[in-house]
Amino acid sequence: MQYALGVDLGTTFTGAALGHPTAGGPVQTEMMSLGDRTVLAPAIVFAPTDAPLLTGDAAARRALENPDAAAREFKRRLGDPTPLLLGGRPYDPTELLAAILSSTVTLATEGYGQPPAAIVLTCPAVWGPYHRTQLAGVAELTRLPGLQLVPEPIAAATFYTAGQPRREGEVIAVYDLGGETFDATVLRVVGGELQVLGDPESIDWLGGVDFDESVLGYIDQALDGAVTSLDLGDPTEAILLTQLQRECLLAKEALSVENEVSVRALLPGAERHVRLTRPDFENLVRPKLAATVEALHRALDSARVKPAELDAVLLVGGSSRIPLVSRLVEEAVGMAPRTNPHPKHAVALGAAAIAAGLLPTLAPDRNQTAVHQPVSFPPARPLIPPHRQTPALIPPARSLDQQTRPPDQPALRPDHPALPPDRQTLRPGQQTLHPDQQALHPDQPALHPDQQGPPPESWLHDPVSPKQLLIGLVVAVVLVATGVCAGLFARGQLPWPSS
Repeated sequence: MQYALGVDLGTTFTGAALGHPTAGGPVQTEMMSLGDRTVLAPAIVFAPTDAPLLTGDAAARRALENPDAAAREFKRRLGDPTPLLLGGRPYDPTELLAAILSSTVTLATEGYGQPPAAIVLTCPAVWGPYHRTQLAGVAELTRLPGLQLVPEPIAAATFYTAGQPRREGEVIAVYDLGGETFDATVLRVVGGELQVLGDPESIDWLGGVDFDESVLGYIDQALDGAVTSLDLGDPTEAILLTQLQRECLLAKEALSVENEVSVRALLPGAERHVRLTRPDFENLVRPKLAATVEALHRALDSARVKPAELDAVLLVGGSSRIPLVSRLVEEAVGMAPRTNPHPKHAVALGAAAIAAGLLPTLAPDRNQTAVHQPVSFPPARPLIPPHRQTPALIPPARSLDQQTRPPDQPALRPDHPALPPDRQTLRPGQQTLHPDQQALHPDQPALHPDQQGPPPESWLHDPVSPKQLLIGLVVAVVLVATGVCAGLFARGQLPWPSS
């Protein structure tokens, strides 16, 4: 029996869902188990010295023993020419993503006895042609023919609207708060299809991991800096920090349904417990959540849609389960957002529904499941060309490399440089510069996601200002003069100045 596969290659977790066509009815979808205890698997790759790459929970276990051979959060490095070193060996982020995708398809194939007949892979809506081409290269490495790319908000909206008629012109906002990033996208139903309106908004380095670190900073302050004083060079204390980070994550998730939790902190020679209430937690994360609401407003402004014109707001991503998120979004748009008990699964389930709609044996009603071929991506905005971007080097193992900041400083990831407050969110009217989009030359046509080819080289034709030419000329003259003087000094033809 034919089946389809939808894959959500997230920054921190990987999710996959199966789609089964039905005769005349809506597509049936179900999550596929990737983890040891959950359906999601951590987006981690481990490079053994004498074996193929490991992914998921198996990689996470080996990373505890040898963190230098593990990579995390490498999705954001896609397209960066700087390789990642795992155990002293270089790896391109494309190879690591291909390893996760390949292992996911292998699990599905082993479970059903045959490979999926259609595969849909999701990507952020803010990605431009350059990064979409790089993601298509991931499929090429895995030798998966016919793989389709779909924007994540379209997949999420497909899941939320499955089995329901779509009204022409219906406008939907997607609020996606995941583990590491936030995205806001506005969609409209046109001809039964979901299309992106305006420019999606994205905030990097803002998500569930930030909230975990806020909890960790709270624990550190409550324990008079006992967490900050841990010696990460000591393997035992490094493991204790890893365990405490896990306790902070569980506490954050528990506060979505409970009003109070007790966080256990195992420290050298002692075990401590810290009480954390939901109001305390909301005070920690409120400034960051306020930034996401501002980004949602910018996405609405770009789409030229007023909050009152929205038909629905969808909450997507595991961190959107925080009760404060629903309250802030409702205050911002004037309507209660639509939620799901498992918002982490929305993108993968929607991708599976779209993939099932691509099967040749299925002719679904467009009002029940959408078929996106070709997919409508928003146009790329002018951004910093690839050779001028400074790659953010991400240590391979967060669990053993993290450090906590002093209690009087905001809790941020120590493996990334902290941004000043005025750069963490954009000011009104400021253009969004997102590293996941690239600009094409005005005369160069946009690449379709299914096309293969090298990244656009429009930056070779960037205009050079007269000021830049003058600076380059001065630098060249200085370098030539320095070389000539050095040669004369070496041959003794030019005496050294006397003191």
